This record gives sequence, C-alpha cells and structure tokens, in this order.
Amino acid sequence: MKTVLLYVSHQSHDFNTSVAALASVARDSGFEYELCGISDGESVEQVAERVCSLDPQIIAATFFTRDIPGFYSLLPILKRRTGAFIAVGGYHATLRTREVARWAGVDGICVGEGERPFRTLLQTITAGR
Repeated sequence: MKTVLLYVSHQSHDFNTSVAALASVARDSGFEYELCGISDGESVEQVAERVCSLDPQIIAATFFTRDIPGFYSLLPILKRRTGAFIAVGGYHATLRTREVARWAGVDGICVGEGERPFRTLLQTITAGR
C-alpha cells in the first residue's frame, strides 16, 4: 500500500521532522511512501492533482493553524478523488481536535506525537480493519 505524507514546506527549510518520523514508521511497516511538500503559491487544485497522481491508499497530513484554509479545502477533494484513509495531525489537530473532527474528509486524528499511533493505524489497515 502507498502512503502520502503531506506537509507544508517553507522557503527557509524543506524538511519536516514530523514527516521524517512518519516516513520511518511507514518504511518499517512495509508501506511505500511519498513525501509531498506543499510550496508557497501552489493552489489547492495543483496539490490535489499531484497527490492524486500518486494513487495513495492512506494520506497523513500535518499542519499548523496558519495552514488551515488550504487543508480545509484540500482534504475533502482528496477524499472524493482517492477514497484514501485520511489521518491528520500536528499542532492544530492536537489543540482543536473536535473542530478538526468535523472537517469533511478527515477519517482519523492524531493527538500529540504520531509515531506510535501511525504504526497502529498502518497495522490496522493492513489487517483489513
């Protein structure tokens, strides 16, 4: 199965430590994964096209509060087009869990550090549950 790890990249750095940790978990769990950094100036449609072209079964997104408008619009599009299980995490999802749970396209939320819950999610999906 393929997992897309989705995050916002910034001009000052294109490395995301949360995504790096999740990539390690995906690899160790036997999943293919693609890192998908969203650059400043990319439209929601451009990102959706790029993610959909990767044909993911799981999408894991991490974002800050400042990134909400884009993700709020993007996640339902990805859900409709891919049918992937969409899990979100990051500071905003941790602090405003109930708010994020109401967003269209969100299937799961990680509160706090994500390595252990992500491993459990991958194992659960592999087992067909």
